[in-house]
Amino acid sequence: MKQAVFFASLWFALQSSGKPADPLKPLEGNWIAIQWEVDGEQAGLAKREIRLIVEGDRFALKADGKRTDHGSFVLNDKKKPRVIDIRHLGEEFKNEISLGIYELKKEELWLCLARAGEKERPIDFSCKKGSEHVLMIFVSATDYKSNRKLSARSRNWVERSCEIRKTVEIRWLKSI
Repeated sequence: MKQAVFFASLWFALQSSGKPADPLKPLEGNWIAIQWEVDGEQAGLAKREIRLIVEGDRFALKADGKRTDHGSFVLNDKKKPRVIDIRHLGEEFKNEISLGIYELKKEELWLCLARAGEKERPIDFSCKKGSEHVLMIFVSATDYKSNRKLSARSRNWVERSCEIRKTVEIRWLKSI
């Protein structure tokens, strides 16, 4: 009898210590967009800084410091590709849901979303013309500013985007 109680206690302890990792944790933080495509076309990141702030299951999207959207999301990291359902609370898509997929690739957060209200989820990270998908690639704001842990590809995008922003700012200053 004592052996049965011991093994039951041991089994219970092992089960409770093996809690699954929280899939939200790696997404939390402040992210900066390094690539943004809409319906197969590059969006104009050169003139804007797009930030994604994630806290728990909530997000805020900011363009040049102004909040453009916010809301909540639900993840399913058991499916491949991993899925995300985003409920928008911003004015443009109030209470609409965007179905999408996500992936953490090294230091990058990849999101591919269907247009808000669409019933079909993207099946891969392509953003072809006519798909009405949005492909967003973010890097951690800390890594973006320090340029330290970024892969060569991410570092190239960051440097290119910074150079374009400087050129736009210089042209704007000269026009004043």
